[in-house]
Amino acid sequence: ITTCKGRGSITRPPRDRSWIDCTNIFLFPIILLTSYYKHKLIMIKNISTNQIISKSEIDASSFWRQTLGLMFHLKPRNLIMSFNQTTPRTISLHNFFVIHNLEIIILNKQKQVIEINHSFKPFTFYKAKNKGHYCIEIAKQESKKLCKIGDNLYF
Repeated sequence: ITTCKGRGSITRPPRDRSWIDCTNIFLFPIILLTSYYKHKLIMIKNISTNQIISKSEIDASSFWRQTLGLMFHLKPRNLIMSFNQTTPRTISLHNFFVIHNLEIIILNKQKQVIEINHSFKPFTFYKAKNKGHYCIEIAKQESKKLCKIGDNLYF
């Protein structure tokens, strides 16, 4: 702290904010990619029971959206991944950098539930027993346990 001559007021040196610029450089790609999800939202409905499972499901149909998934999201969100429509594939997932318990639903080509995992915990791996065309990750508590194996879904 220094005193100005003649005025008697105190001036302070500028604060060093260089660390803020460094964190913005590292966080910018993550913020950019997670904010991109807000543009494509889908509603998903259980046709068998006529219940709405989710009103704002994130559509992750591209490779980059599927790669990022729900990582770095602080609020619980739901995500639907659609894979190649010609052949089913084995679905392997990890839950790194996701702080929420997820419910995983695997669907076939006709959007019929073939497998459900009710407790996919953070920082774990999961490999589906059945091959599928769609994978739904449900993080919102109000959307969980609204379907069972054999139900048909619409989105």
